[in-house]
Amino acid sequence: TIALLSKSMPSWVHRFCMYKVFCGVALLVFSFSSTFAQNLNITKMEVKGTSELETAQILFSLESQVNSPLDRQKISRDIHTIYDMGLVQDVKVDVEEVATGQSLRFIVLERPRITDIRFEGRSLVSAKDIYDDLTIKKMDIFDPVRVTENEKIIQGIYRKNGYARAGISSRIEKLN
Repeated sequence: TIALLSKSMPSWVHRFCMYKVFCGVALLVFSFSSTFAQNLNITKMEVKGTSELETAQILFSLESQVNSPLDRQKISRDIHTIYDMGLVQDVKVDVEEVATGQSLRFIVLERPRITDIRFEGRSLVSAKDIYDDLTIKKMDIFDPVRVTENEKIIQGIYRKNGYARAGISSRIEKLN
């Protein structure tokens, strides 16, 4: 229609035709961009490598959510959020294009759990008295800093009971 415009046409016809062309182009661009943006929406999110309870806890704390646009900055903050929870030692992200949009998967490597706490060589203080005062328990996530803190707690228990020179050390065994 633009090629048919000439100087002999009234200006209002010229403006009307230009308006229709502009609206058509705008509609085309808008429909393309909304379709494109819709395909970049997150349609599925999951966490692999952890228990169901921790998966729910992780998903609840993330900025990225289903039906929201895929955003690299949010994903980066989500990775930091997962690390800051203290549950994992590694996080990887996998984004997969699916028919309905994008599938966002966080693949985590959990920190090991404490499966047993044993006291060896002690005969001066009961194991129950020691265990009751510890801040670390079975099935807690292994944290070397907390192990050191608990060595100091045990040392304090012995001191309180008059055994100031008792030596405390820990031994960590990795189970398969």
